[in-house]
Amino acid sequence: MFEKLGHRKYAIPFVAPFLIICLFALMFFPMANMQMKDVPVAVVNLDSAVELPDGDKVNVGSEIAEALESGEGLSFAKGEDEGEAADSEASDSDVTGVSDDALSWTVITDEATFEEAKANNEYFAYLVIPEGFTLTQVAGKISDQMDALTASNANTAAMMANPAAAAAMAEKAQAMQKILDDAEDVGDVTLSVQIDKAKSPMAANQLKSVFSLVMAKAGFDADVVMVNDGGYDDSDSSAFANMMVLQLSLLPAVIGSLIAAILLSRIFNRRNTETKRECAQALGKQIGMSVVSSLIVAATAWAAVWVVAGLQMPAATTIPFLWLASFCMILLLGGFFNLSLPLGVLVAVCILGFGNMTGVLPAQMLPEFWAQWVCPWAPQAYMGEGIRMITYMGAGIFNSATPAMLVYGAIGLVLYALSWVAGSFAKSSKEEQRAS
Repeated sequence: MFEKLGHRKYAIPFVAPFLIICLFALMFFPMANMQMKDVPVAVVNLDSAVELPDGDKVNVGSEIAEALESGEGLSFAKGEDEGEAADSEASDSDVTGVSDDALSWTVITDEATFEEAKANNEYFAYLVIPEGFTLTQVAGKISDQMDALTASNANTAAMMANPAAAAAMAEKAQAMQKILDDAEDVGDVTLSVQIDKAKSPMAANQLKSVFSLVMAKAGFDADVVMVNDGGYDDSDSSAFANMMVLQLSLLPAVIGSLIAAILLSRIFNRRNTETKRECAQALGKQIGMSVVSSLIVAATAWAAVWVVAGLQMPAATTIPFLWLASFCMILLLGGFFNLSLPLGVLVAVCILGFGNMTGVLPAQMLPEFWAQWVCPWAPQAYMGEGIRMITYMGAGIFNSATPAMLVYGAIGLVLYALSWVAGSFAKSSKEEQRAS
């Protein structure tokens, strides 16, 4: 093959390393330039309004939800005076290191919708405002007011001179005491932040830091927890290993599928056949061997996660899903290689170079080009989704990502059929030339 290049073959040792370095730079460019933008998160407002002693109603939960949905943030919190507000004019981005448009908020107002959203894996995180939150916030302020009210009532002679004022004051004190009693019955009520790890382990760890800082800045106590974590250790020491699970399983699976596809298309090369039947047999052997090759690729990818990261993904579902995904990838790439070797190489480079990080990072953390133009077609995006569903949510082989992988396999079979048609046409032309 190299002899056909003539003197140009001597440039290969110089050009090949440069091209490989460029490919790896392209593969990891999205990670080096990742930034959260429009990450879908929800504020779950289960709170209810409280009537104040003066007759006004207040609902802190609704105020928080409206402020977040409008993009105002939590800077209004805790009733800041002008001096405090001036000190807190810095946006959340100055504190957290993420842009102001990093989070896109949706308001949920009932428990059933909240549970359905979690089950459907709709949002990356949920800020939950529980029932009784306003009551406890109001009670804290009323407790201070009660002390002031008691001090103002020290001059009983003045109060006796104005019975109406004394009655009004007593009624207000009774209303305030009722709020305090209700708050005591409710107990300790705090905000909670539930971060969905199944959406993206890398995004989850970054969101955990973001919410911790934002809640601290706003002056609210909040429990920040991970949900859909698959039972894996969530300590800081294992955070990096959890994030690398996808990369350690995806990259070997994709590269293994690519190698298998190109080797099978060369070993059972349809162009080396003499008849239409032999051409069909060569393509059939490729498909048959793809079944075995994809199983080896899947088992190797699963073992890589276990050996390198020390995490045991559920083998009973992970290996079969990777087997199916790898098989479909081999069919897709093999179909292109059978049609044309240069075309197959181009497709393989595009899938490996552009699609590498789509399975690790969500579209909301990728550069705009990757988010809009690469994620919709990159096989790694769907393979990564399937692995996350299995690893963190306990999904089966047939999950939300399986249909997409089957589409890739179907496209591969169509390409195989086109290869046979092209090969048959070539064989017929040769037979006619021989006959003439």
